[in-house]
Amino acid sequence: MSEYLGLPESMAIEAQIIGRMVRFGDRAHEIISRMSVEQFYSERHRVIFKAIAKIAETAAPSLQSIAAALDRAKKLESIGGAAYLMEIADSSFSMVGTDSDIDVVQGTYKRRQTIEMARALLNDAVEAESADDALATAVAKLSAIVNGSGGMRSGFSHAASNLDSVLSSDRPREIPTGLEWFDEIYTPRPGNYIVLAGFSGGGKTALAAGIATSMSRRGNVLSPPWKCRRMKSLSGRFRGQPTSKSQGSGIGN
Repeated sequence: MSEYLGLPESMAIEAQIIGRMVRFGDRAHEIISRMSVEQFYSERHRVIFKAIAKIAETAAPSLQSIAAALDRAKKLESIGGAAYLMEIADSSFSMVGTDSDIDVVQGTYKRRQTIEMARALLNDAVEAESADDALATAVAKLSAIVNGSGGMRSGFSHAASNLDSVLSSDRPREIPTGLEWFDEIYTPRPGNYIVLAGFSGGGKTALAAGIATSMSRRGNVLSPPWKCRRMKSLSGRFRGQPTSKSQGSGIGN
């Protein structure tokens, strides 16, 4: 039984991933290199993944070799027998969609980690002797997730690196940009990441630079003074190459 029982899961997609590893053993390494056993919700999927990863160290896994390895470890019956291996293999017709399925499973795993961390932090905050102790514990726990999350490292790394400054009591809860018309619409808060989107030539970069410059002059934390981050999802300037589609500029503190 999974230790994450009752938390977000995507077991049907997990089965598709494991099924591909069984059916297309010569490409199992492509999945093994991107995933880890703890990212699976289902205990039997964890067991099968570990067995396949072990076999893949010396040979391409096959349904027969996987079943034999599980049988030797006396775990074949617990995962549903060879019948389950055949079932998930038969439902996997190709490697198409593997990347998106991995993203879903890893995203669900990240949500479980976040929920577990939030629960632990709530208990720690209640029992902490001081606010500093509670904050130190929060940073330590978040860092532990960062260091063990593989391909999901970047999002948590950003959060961990900013958590101390974001929660610090001496930081203002809102930081005016100095542009009155903009502040009437929205006032940034510590830790915010702002995305400005629009058509080419619409003034996004100029506005982003103006906001960043104004905030820097007021002594606020933008370092370097301004950034224009390329946003793939907005079809913007990616790797410095302009496109004819909408572009995105971003400011982060």
